[in-house]
Amino acid sequence: MGDPSGIGPEIVVKALVADRPRRCVVIGCADVIRASTERFAPNLKVSVLSAIEDATGQPDRVEVLDIGDMGSFRCGEVSAASGRAAFEAIRDGIAYARSGQAAGLVTAPIHKEALAAAGIAYPGHTEILADLVDAHRVVTWHLIVRLRRFSMGWALNLRSHVSPVSN
Repeated sequence: MGDPSGIGPEIVVKALVADRPRRCVVIGCADVIRASTERFAPNLKVSVLSAIEDATGQPDRVEVLDIGDMGSFRCGEVSAASGRAAFEAIRDGIAYARSGQAAGLVTAPIHKEALAAAGIAYPGHTEILADLVDAHRVVTWHLIVRLRRFSMGWALNLRSHVSPVSN
């Protein structure tokens, strides 16, 4: 689902409309996904699943494994509740993939400040995934239409790139 207060739910719903996978389950807050579906894909229904095995892959549905009541989310507002919800959805997705109940994991955008507000010690997706799957070497891969980009190091802010050059 990504950050429930951010663009993640919108991206998830629009992606499901644009290129429907055979069977895809969204892990996150069902109410947030329902609101995004009503706004961006009103022809889709939201089905809340009790278990991942209950997924049917029906093309007229967004099937959601609800992470439960995490509080209220306001679009565009950084909050601890949003950070916690995003983290729990990623953590649950990793668990399903590691157990073989899911064939893979796709994540939506999260907000690093929301993670920090929730007291989550990871700065982003890469670190969460690396730690929870016990990976010692990780690569972030972005696929944008026909462009493939591999990030082979830690992301640095612009100032840290400019400072060494200007000295």
